[in-house]
Amino acid sequence: MSLLIKGGDVVDGFGNSPKKNDILLIGEKIAAIGDLASYKADEVILAPGSFVCPGFIDISSTSDTNLSLFKEPKQADFLKDGVTTIICGSKGESLAPIMYADQAPPTNTCWTTVSEYLDAVASIKPGINFA
Repeated sequence: MSLLIKGGDVVDGFGNSPKKNDILLIGEKIAAIGDLASYKADEVILAPGSFVCPGFIDISSTSDTNLSLFKEPKQADFLKDGVTTIICGSKGESLAPIMYADQAPPTNTCWTTVSEYLDAVASIKPGINFA
């Protein structure tokens, strides 16, 4: 499957001014950025007047400590805002390790160590990147 996003103002994430470009995705990977007017794709999105941005990173998410990561694994609200990666535990709070019963969240947990916690996160197949 290929997708061509044509004529959007591409924000590169490096602080440069937006630049009108086309973006070609093949599968889930960006294959090319530039003037791709002659390329044919399975699907085309016309994006003049729209900003096309890389996935944003939320560096202080509380999705793990408030359990929304486990209640809503797809994390659709983040994706709607363009956030594709969340960093949890950056405020010194985390659901792992759980060493004492009074630290356990008000839900069934199947972990006590960080490794077990990361396995639990991987098992729910989050809709976003998790760090």
